[in-house]
Amino acid sequence: MFAFARKAAVSPSDGDEGARGDDDTKIRRLPSKTELSKLFALAHGESRHIALAVGLLFLSSGVTLSVPMGMCKIIDIIIGNAGGDPTVLTDTLV
Repeated sequence: MFAFARKAAVSPSDGDEGARGDDDTKIRRLPSKTELSKLFALAHGESRHIALAVGLLFLSSGVTLSVPMGMCKIIDIIIGNAGGDPTVLTDTLV
């Protein structure tokens, strides 16, 4: 597994402002394997909904990525018919 640590800013309302000195950050650790297994055990009943949501997310991302490519193809077809002459391009758009 990965061994990353994140630093989170601690607000002065924690009560021990002067106890830490100049370093006002606290290191949070990543969740352990047992914590992750508990999380997945809780999510097991909703696995169909989660799988459907992930599938729809992939579908949405695919559509979002394909629309600009389709627009590019349409623009290339219009410019390709112009043969590089800008006056023909403006005539086709008007």
